[in-house]
Amino acid sequence: MSHRANTQSKNAPGSDPQNRSDMISHYLGIKLTSCSDAVKKIHEGFPVSVIDKLSEATGTSRSQLLCVLALSPATLSRRRKAGNKRLTPHESDRAWRIAVAFQRTVDLFDGNAETARRWFNTPGMALGGNSPIEYLDTEAGATEIHDLIGRLEHGVIV
Repeated sequence: MSHRANTQSKNAPGSDPQNRSDMISHYLGIKLTSCSDAVKKIHEGFPVSVIDKLSEATGTSRSQLLCVLALSPATLSRRRKAGNKRLTPHESDRAWRIAVAFQRTVDLFDGNAETARRWFNTPGMALGGNSPIEYLDTEAGATEIHDLIGRLEHGVIV
């Protein structure tokens, strides 16, 4: 696997903030116009449909996503049937965290989403035998993933 050894260029897939925002919206399957809009929608709770969209975008199984979101399959099923088709703010925040980390991963691989999916879901030595998605259930884990991506972008051997 080759990683970008220098900082992002002006033409790199994730270098444009609007493009990044559009891609994160795409991964979640909802329209977000800004970070302020994302905060508002996180507080309201994302629609449960983001789970299927994130699973498809990231190549992560739905069961793995539910684990990271700390959401049981039974609770998800009840919400879909009862008409409460929204995640809680905490679950929505975790979904946002996954989408942002995945976008950084796509950027790392110069826009190659398939390579990004493979890396995102494959255990690695740099994470003690865990995959990046497994680290995203906590803010500390997300910070570690972003730090790891930063090191890889700058050619630091991990």
